[in-house]
Amino acid sequence: FYECNNLKAAPWLDFSSAYNADSLFNNCRNLIAVPCYNLFNAYSINNFFYGSTNLELIPPMDMSKIHNVSGMFSKCSSIKTIPAFNFIFLDQSIGMFNECFNLIKVPNIFNLGLLSVSSMFANCYSLIEAPMINTLNVTNTSKMYFNCTKLITVPLYNLINVTNTERMFESCSSLQSVPLFDLSKNMNFAYMFYNCSSLLSCPEFNTSAG
Repeated sequence: FYECNNLKAAPWLDFSSAYNADSLFNNCRNLIAVPCYNLFNAYSINNFFYGSTNLELIPPMDMSKIHNVSGMFSKCSSIKTIPAFNFIFLDQSIGMFNECFNLIKVPNIFNLGLLSVSSMFANCYSLIEAPMINTLNVTNTSKMYFNCTKLITVPLYNLINVTNTERMFESCSSLQSVPLFDLSKNMNFAYMFYNCSSLLSCPEFNTSAG
């Protein structure tokens, strides 16, 4: 259904044996209704709804075996939240919500195994609350909250293995405080807090690796 711009209602499809559903509804700009698909055996749904700008409601779907959701909701500018998906094996979420301009809140569902969260919430202008994410194995948080202009604070993420935080909070103009992250292995702090005009103070991070 790639670039089926006139598609408004997605048909029911049996995904019970599907392994890969990448870009299935990529750039379906007028899509507004999606069934509750069974994605139980899928490994990757990269860019699944990418660019579906009119899609507002996401149904609950079994994603327990999904590993890759990179770009899944990127440029879905009408969604405000998502269901509490059961991510168990998820490890890639690069740009998952990039340019979801109306996204307000995401459930705390990222509990295991993530390796990269680069640009995960970039340009989410309406995001007011950052979810708690298990970042123990993450090495790259570049642009994670880039240009999230309404974000006020963030949780204490475990960033002990992160080596790149470039532009992580750039242009988060409402951000007032950040916790003392363990950044002892980080080698790239470039523009991490650039244009954070409301930031009142910043902890003394360990920058010895950078």
